[in-house]
Amino acid sequence: IHSETPDHRPIIYFKTLLIEYMKKYEIVLLCVAGGLLLTFLFGRHEWKHIEIAPDSRMYHLLAVNMLQGKGYYLVPVGSIEDYDTQTIERFSIKDTEVMDTEVIGKPFMARSPGYPLFLSLIYLIHGVNVDVVLSYQIFLVGLIGILMILTGWIMWGKFGAIMALIAVLVFGMNRDVAYPVSQLLTECLAMFFMTAAATSAAWAKKGGWKRELLVSLIMSLAILTRPALVFVGLVYGIILFFQSIRTSWGKIFAFAGPCTIILLAWSVYASLNSGHII
Repeated sequence: IHSETPDHRPIIYFKTLLIEYMKKYEIVLLCVAGGLLLTFLFGRHEWKHIEIAPDSRMYHLLAVNMLQGKGYYLVPVGSIEDYDTQTIERFSIKDTEVMDTEVIGKPFMARSPGYPLFLSLIYLIHGVNVDVVLSYQIFLVGLIGILMILTGWIMWGKFGAIMALIAVLVFGMNRDVAYPVSQLLTECLAMFFMTAAATSAAWAKKGGWKRELLVSLIMSLAILTRPALVFVGLVYGIILFFQSIRTSWGKIFAFAGPCTIILLAWSVYASLNSGHII
């Protein structure tokens, strides 16, 4: 730099500083790129309203009933006047469908609480408006893109992050993967939790037993959102067992312990309130 003319010194210094800055924050830039790319690829379908599927009615009413303090029921309870116009119109609720808890009986606990709680939190913030859920699910898509890049970076460094960026591109071009984002269904939230579980699992593999606690928590949330994902948790637990049996029992218990306690607690609570084993 000192050999250059004075006029060129600021330019060369700026270039050197920029290169060092890029190296230091390239993972941040790649993560942002992955999140924006996946959001764009999914958002290009120009959804304007959330789409209502047959199961959407149950999730929505569970969320609204919990929000109103009526309990864990997937049917209208109490009075039709308690429900907003959007709920009545978009989910075709009639006076004849509104029931008393004595007629309905015990709460319907067979539906896991992950997605209804997600909806009730959104409704608590914005009021009961199903279309607002679409914005949140698109936001989750951006987080999924970021987590995919981060997973690649943790596993294989810069090469892994670039490969993950290509994976984001391929993933985002798949219409079958994109459709759940526009649906009032569990798939989008479950997809976010599973991606987060993969990221935390890659991070935990290079650390101690304490990191497996995070994997266990996120995996539990995924299972409470979509119960079929319990098989993914079991497979991960089996692999972790054989990988760690000779080196770290702490990792095995750190994953299995919290996950078992959380899922067992919901099972006991749901069984006691429903009157049969869940």
